[in-house]
Amino acid sequence: MTKYILGIFAGIVAVCNFTASAVVFNYVTYQPLWEPDGDACIFVAESNRNNIRSANVMGTLTISGKEYTVTTINDYGFMLCRGLQQLQLPQTITNIGKEAFSCCRELKSINIPSQVARIEAETFLGCNALEGLEIPPSVKFIDYMAFAFCESLTNMVIPSTTEYIASSAFIGCFNLTDLMVEEDNPFYCSENGMLMSKDKETLLAFPGARYATLPNSIKVIELEAFGYSKLRSITIPEYVETIATSAFLSCTDLSSIRCLSMTPPRIAGNPAGFLLTDGMEKLNCTVYVPADAYDLYKAADGWGQVKLVADKSLGVEETTMPIQPTLLNVYTLDGTHVMTTTEREQIQRLPKGIYIVRSGNKSEKIIL
Repeated sequence: MTKYILGIFAGIVAVCNFTASAVVFNYVTYQPLWEPDGDACIFVAESNRNNIRSANVMGTLTISGKEYTVTTINDYGFMLCRGLQQLQLPQTITNIGKEAFSCCRELKSINIPSQVARIEAETFLGCNALEGLEIPPSVKFIDYMAFAFCESLTNMVIPSTTEYIASSAFIGCFNLTDLMVEEDNPFYCSENGMLMSKDKETLLAFPGARYATLPNSIKVIELEAFGYSKLRSITIPEYVETIATSAFLSCTDLSSIRCLSMTPPRIAGNPAGFLLTDGMEKLNCTVYVPADAYDLYKAADGWGQVKLVADKSLGVEETTMPIQPTLLNVYTLDGTHVMTTTEREQIQRLPKGIYIVRSGNKSEKIIL
């Protein structure tokens, strides 16, 4: 059995076992596989990567007098086809290799065939122009960074049949605000763009976050849950027990974290890497903690290295009773005075976030 090297680029070598015969249509190479007999794989030769713009891949074809069924897209098969904009795949495809469409920066339209069970690692990494993609019910497994840095991706629905999603699958998809999971999925659920475990105790991803207040049920924030997002501020519920060290990796817009827990959540992994960029630079972020727990946070691994502020307002209890004052003073969580008004409607027009409203000796926390 002969091994043919498909291409060498960026230090990566793709290898596949197939026969010597091959044909090229519209810059796509169709290559018969040794096993199983009668199947063929596809890829784009390195010499054609700058030429291909669109293609409708054939599901069956005849090579050297024998009919073949196209079932496989090789690892790195269309990688670095930077001008590729449209690709129509046949329903005969069952396997899509890792990094198959990585760095196809202009790719806007592609379908995932209905027999594909896995979306492998970095399959669509860096497909900046991809705005939407339908995941068929056949997909059971979505690997790490499968859709990483698809910056134009705005919506996605995870089927009820999907059993595994890597927490880093959507890092850098900062416009993915409409991330949904079908309700009858037994493993995952979604809420306001958040991807969570079914019991809502683990947050896996919140790629489109800007101002985030997490559900009180959350206990674990996973690896790169907010990685490379445009997150600006976040309130971490009091029952969170564990935060992965890379949960906020390279969130360069993040300016404030508000922790409600009197017990510092454990930083899982290497605490020294908490609240850093991928270049190991500190994020310009202030962490507000309960004043009575300040010393505990200061002594805890990971927390002691960040900018901590003791916030007395964290002791203010939420209330559903409307305050009927003649004068309302509005403050941010760090005590900055925002406005004074007698009309609550004016408060509702403030930017999204969390505010403290004071009138006389009464206080109220509001979340916009």
